Amino acid sequence: MSSDLHTEAYLANQILWDRRTAVHLESDFYDVQSFLVTRDSLKIYERQALGDLRGKRVLHLQCHFGQDTISLSTLGADATGIDFSKAAIKAAQDLALKCESSAQFYESNVYDIDKLDLGKFDIVFTSYGTICWLPDLSTWADIIHRHLRKGGRFVMVDFHPVLQMYDWESGEMSFPYFPHGEAMVEENEQNYVDDMQRINLPAYFWQHSLSETLQSLIDSGLSVERFVEYDRSPYDCFPHMESLDDGNYRYSKSKVNLPHLFEIQCITR
Repeated sequence: MSSDLHTEAYLANQILWDRRTAVHLESDFYDVQSFLVTRDSLKIYERQALGDLRGKRVLHLQCHFGQDTISLSTLGADATGIDFSKAAIKAAQDLALKCESSAQFYESNVYDIDKLDLGKFDIVFTSYGTICWLPDLSTWADIIHRHLRKGGRFVMVDFHPVLQMYDWESGEMSFPYFPHGEAMVEENEQNYVDDMQRINLPAYFWQHSLSETLQSLIDSGLSVERFVEYDRSPYDCFPHMESLDDGNYRYSKSKVNLPHLFEIQCITR
């Protein structure tokens, strides 16, 4: 994909996420009013992966409007969130004030965060629907490495690429597993927090195999310490998800048990 098309996709996605932010702030899915009480939006998968955050300096990539970043701060972290959506960062800063949180937020594309001169972190964290918006994982991994101190950790929990191969309505595999460099486009992007409301803007996204993700991190100089896959998701954010007894969800149209999430932890040497 040419740099011009990358720019076109980036700008379109930026408009999309600016529009999404307004919808998400009012949604039951994000439930801002309850969050103002609990100041905790983290799920068990990332909470266990992150461990004790007291006194840790944490960089949260693609933080949206900041609920998880503020949650990191609630757990004792010196937390910084970045996102490329101006609307999301403004909402995150407002939410932090309401929560009396010390979390800091900056508007930036992931690929441009070197310009912020944020220094080194104990942990770089990203979760749920992140790298599908990024065309180049090699550069992404190098940036993560540069922002970790020696002995620092990268923690990632995200939706599994196999799950994202499915057409949600038909249950058929409709998207490739292996990356091919080209963006896929959803022309009439459905708002995942409300099946009845559509944003009516195009969404550009990229599929990344697990091998591409892991090898990009390894090539950057990070050591993979933990990799695990999960057969369920904490989010009911896709069509045809069935509720499980443990409070998680599973895609109901598949005849076999699919991987829904993966977790990666890396360390710098």
